[in-house]
Amino acid sequence: MRLERWFFGSLVYPAYHALARDHVLGLTREYEINQWKSTTEIQDLQSAKLAKLLQHAALHVPHYRQLFGVRGRLQSSTPHLSDWPRLTKATIRTKPDSLIATNIARTDLEPNSTSGSTGEPLYFYTDGRSSACRKASVIRNRRWAGIELGDREVRLWGSPLDKAQAQRLRGRVHGWLTRTLMLSAYDLSSASLGRYLQVMRSYRPKLLIAYPSVLELLAGEMLRTGTQVESLKAIIVSAETLYPHQRDIFRTAFQAEVYNRYGSREVGDVAQECAVHDGLHINADRVVVEIVRDDLTPCAPGEVGEVLVTDLNNYGMPFIRYAIGDRAAVSRSSRCPCGRGLPLLAEVAGRSMDIIRFPNGVSVGGTYWTFLLRTKPGIDQFQVVQEAPDEVQIRYVSQAEVAVDTLAFVERDVRSRAGENFRVRFKRVADLPRGAGGKHRLVVNNLRSEEAVALTRSTDGR
Repeated sequence: MRLERWFFGSLVYPAYHALARDHVLGLTREYEINQWKSTTEIQDLQSAKLAKLLQHAALHVPHYRQLFGVRGRLQSSTPHLSDWPRLTKATIRTKPDSLIATNIARTDLEPNSTSGSTGEPLYFYTDGRSSACRKASVIRNRRWAGIELGDREVRLWGSPLDKAQAQRLRGRVHGWLTRTLMLSAYDLSSASLGRYLQVMRSYRPKLLIAYPSVLELLAGEMLRTGTQVESLKAIIVSAETLYPHQRDIFRTAFQAEVYNRYGSREVGDVAQECAVHDGLHINADRVVVEIVRDDLTPCAPGEVGEVLVTDLNNYGMPFIRYAIGDRAAVSRSSRCPCGRGLPLLAEVAGRSMDIIRFPNGVSVGGTYWTFLLRTKPGIDQFQVVQEAPDEVQIRYVSQAEVAVDTLAFVERDVRSRAGENFRVRFKRVADLPRGAGGKHRLVVNNLRSEEAVALTRSTDGR
């Protein structure tokens, strides 16, 4: 394994990036140096990058050029970040072209999208430089977990985009180069979880990346069957809230350290824990994170507020003060005991994607519902709620009546997994509720804990 890490990490991966001319490894070295700078030095570095980005956006992005009345050449002073409005998903959806820089070649823009975990996908662009910076910060962040280039990793992930990319020829080649194996979080039956564990035992990864809710199911299968994956060194969880009890379960089941990560497809990795586990280090040399109140005034350390993120590198379609849809708090600690000068998030609230458990033992997460309810047109947004072991309610928002055939199709698919006696109820609503963290929960499991335990035990024979 050490020889393999050296071969891929020191020879194959550098050769790949040299041929690609993407400067990822040079950026990685830069980021490695940045993290040990003082807090003041990192703030100065961030401020210089931010000033250049705001200048660029005010001059070359139609949406902002119109907003600030810039004509021909830049005004004597660029508006301060606090003068810029929130960038909302609604703005991106309604006028995406006005957010694309006019001085960036379209051939340098990479189309991207979210998987629609909040019920509605978002389409956007990143430029080549931004993509390289994101990859470099990922390499640095994984080193905080003891993972180096050339180490094998498994991703138990549910993004349709990631899955599709991994299955293409280019994705397979990239997976071989980066020693990455993709496992779908779409199918979470007991049989699939058992198969995943066997694949992992055979593949011998050092790193496992997964959603907490999905990983909890896998950990339960491990503890139930006594299966172990001895090669694992670290687990990185993301896309949902990591609860303390889950961290304890993961450590017990996998015998590996757990690292919480926060980010999104729109802006990449925003923050991640180091080995100290006293907050999440913000990648402040790549993004600006603001935690604000409703009136956009800054929250005090420890105060939970709305998260606004500015990507310092995406000049093609700048995300400035992007309202990512989460709530968080800045740490009261001025510096982590690890010695890194990167600032800390104390916590991230509002990310939760539950698992729906059927009486026959099959469990499905948010990705299943996203695929299913977007197979046919008509449903704009949705939320799946389980309040009884043998039924779910699908609440949906639609501009017009959804065809009976569409609802029947959804019901048939659910019953094919859950059993013919499982009930599927539909309810058309004007709007969907938001959780305490301010983000729409795609899947809500309201079964009492004892009911969930009884359901699980009834299906595994205990």
